[in-house]
Amino acid sequence: MRVLPYERVSTQEQADTRLGLDSQRRLTGDLVARINGRLVREPIVDEGISAGIPIIERPGGRQLVDLVVAGAVDAVVALDQERLFRDMIDCIVTLRRWHELGVRLFLVDGGEICVDDPEGFLAVGTRALVGEYNRLQSRRRTRRALAELQKRGRHIGPAPFGWKNIVEHDATGERVDRGRHEVEESEFAVVLRVRDLSSAGESASEIARILNREGVPTRLGGVWTAMHITRILARPMLRAV
Repeated sequence: MRVLPYERVSTQEQADTRLGLDSQRRLTGDLVARINGRLVREPIVDEGISAGIPIIERPGGRQLVDLVVAGAVDAVVALDQERLFRDMIDCIVTLRRWHELGVRLFLVDGGEICVDDPEGFLAVGTRALVGEYNRLQSRRRTRRALAELQKRGRHIGPAPFGWKNIVEHDATGERVDRGRHEVEESEFAVVLRVRDLSSAGESASEIARILNREGVPTRLGGVWTAMHITRILARPMLRAV
């Protein structure tokens, strides 16, 4: 039986946990041996990819689907159903298609998964429904938290020039933005310089010319414009939180 393992983590996390790539590879490798499988290639990996993204839209997931459709695989192996799917519709549609192609699915947590019998369909559907429910609950909590942070005046989204976002993750490992930020030293020095030059009477256009003349980079590596300077001066100074 030709077997292809699939591994995914939503962040660069968990290298020392059961969800990390090294642990997934060891556990799926053990499962391949138990089912007398033969690896068709190295495991397909999606690193830093959310399970909420349909499998066919992930770089590794697309490779997996293409190999399944091409008839190069007899079985797919993964740690658990959520490594492959969190969206309920994506899960059911994809697994039914794999069943039609004669491709089996084995999970470390769950054994062989089959959507062609009532019990198997119920098990898959229940896990997918719970996953979808948890995803929607997490999204609702995030929306409420962001609304509360916005009321408090915190910056949501990419940190403004001079600051960087503090990376945080929710209980499922998904990256979340809670409006927490800290100083980015090299950029913050430029912010202070811009404010000093403005206090000395320099216009936004002249400040931009000074920074460009000195070779000071913008965040994206472009040239400074009066608009960049105006935005820095118009933005209230944030507090590190």
